[in-house]
Amino acid sequence: MDRRIALAVFAVLFSLYLLTFNGLFRSIDELALFSAAESLVQSGSLARPQLNFASYHNPVGSLEPLYPLIVTPLYALAVHLPTVSTIHVAMLLNPLLTAITAALLYLLVRQLGYSQRVSAGVALTYGLATLAWPYTRTFFREPLLGLLWTAALWAFSRWWESQRPPALAVCLGLLLLAGTAKLTSLIVLPVYVVIIGWRIPPAKRRVMAGLLITLLVLGGLLLVAMFRVRDQPLTGIVRTVLNYQPGPALQRIDALSPTRENRWPGYAPTASFARLGSVPHLVPSDA
Repeated sequence: MDRRIALAVFAVLFSLYLLTFNGLFRSIDELALFSAAESLVQSGSLARPQLNFASYHNPVGSLEPLYPLIVTPLYALAVHLPTVSTIHVAMLLNPLLTAITAALLYLLVRQLGYSQRVSAGVALTYGLATLAWPYTRTFFREPLLGLLWTAALWAFSRWWESQRPPALAVCLGLLLLAGTAKLTSLIVLPVYVVIIGWRIPPAKRRVMAGLLITLLVLGGLLLVAMFRVRDQPLTGIVRTVLNYQPGPALQRIDALSPTRENRWPGYAPTASFARLGSVPHLVPSDA
């Protein structure tokens, strides 16, 4: 039954997202991501000669490779459909990712012990009352990060109950994979490491410590590799994050978010159910 409800959540949200789909780029960053996917299909590289003009007035730095890689199947499909725009087909990715995230979020909340009604409400709230919906009309990477983070938390909750190393490996692997979509997403890794260290029983700490060290070393290598790919110093990235100011459009959209005081949790899928404990009647149920 839960799978059917999750599928229904996906179908409802994806249908609504298609109704508001426009297929237009509004940012040079969107064009940069699309150009990378286009180059992967046409030349097998991430080179973006399509953006040579931008260096004169709006330079674009290097981008992480995961999002263009995921877009390439859609672009390759559109190439064989002469009456279909490659841009329109590629921009279907974010509505698809967001609807999948909401369905997975339903399953995650159910796994945490909440009722079907509450779980469906959380999933639909995320899909319709946060920045998730506006982001389906863009070609940005945040919907992909939302899916990876939700899947990571789902695996983490499985590990929390079973204490099985494979579930933990999947969780940390997904978090590291998110770093290849957007480097700054690796900021969540220390939080998970602290919680994992607190949760591990003494008898299993040696095995878990080995797993954590291995994954953290891989994460460090990934971090170094991504900095080399991006060709941007650490100080530049930190300065960009600290000085970030949302534009008027995002400020207006953010007013609809249930966590308007903080844009990051307002978009993050798992934050949609973080406030369940503040509502007295929303308690875990087997119903």
